[in-house]
Amino acid sequence: MKSVFIVCFLLVNLQVLATNFEPVGAGSKGSANTFLNHADVWTSMNHAASMPLFGKTGFAVQAERKYNIKNFQSLALAYVQAFKNDNYLGFSVYRFGDELFNFSRFNLSYSKQIGLFSIGIGTEFLQWHIEEKKNTFKPIFNLSGQARVIKDKLLIGAQAINLLQQELSSYQNEVVPSVLSAGMLYKHNTQINILAEFQIQTYQNPIPKLAIEYSPIEKLTFRIGVSNTNPIYHAGLGINLKQWQLGYSYISHPQLNSSQCISLAFYPNFKPKNINVK
Repeated sequence: MKSVFIVCFLLVNLQVLATNFEPVGAGSKGSANTFLNHADVWTSMNHAASMPLFGKTGFAVQAERKYNIKNFQSLALAYVQAFKNDNYLGFSVYRFGDELFNFSRFNLSYSKQIGLFSIGIGTEFLQWHIEEKKNTFKPIFNLSGQARVIKDKLLIGAQAINLLQQELSSYQNEVVPSVLSAGMLYKHNTQINILAEFQIQTYQNPIPKLAIEYSPIEKLTFRIGVSNTNPIYHAGLGINLKQWQLGYSYISHPQLNSSQCISLAFYPNFKPKNINVK
């Protein structure tokens, strides 16, 4: 009966599930799906304004299985290229689903740091594929920003996805969801980060997010968090080995099965930037 319930629930909510613009990367997923102030390669897709916080060139790959359903797997790739004078360019690809139904994102983003502020712009091409139907393509535009309110202590980030709110279909005036997010990262000390965000998305209730990252040693990070008012619990683990970074996350849904994600990042020219907020 539980399996039948899950299938029915997902069929009814498939459109929302596919285009919910969840963040990519096990670090974000393990931290209650927060994404505005993380310093990793996945800023390329998650929050372009954070690429200067990441501060280097890197590659990453992710694999996720939602609700322990084989057909609901996602794959993602991300790349950030660092240039002189705090300019950054990012490229990322995301695909969710199987051959019957899938949703893809192709993202190109740019970021520039100016003093304690950074701005990011991005353009994405979205693709929906349903078997025996024509593919649907839509371009969207994203804008993001970040401010270091208290240097090395407090970051504030904000983002708007799909500013122009593209129409998805003429049926019932259906549009591609727009997402507005704002949040903060507070670095309590060298071992503890506290993250809080609030997200508003078309077709969904507002989503609060709260997470804690704890690093007992520099090479190891534990993450726990909770998102949504109908609590979804998150946990994760990060292992940092200079040029390599491995992440794992586990998400427990109150009605559905658990989701798991693993990601691997590589930094070819590892040179830590002088920013203590991780």
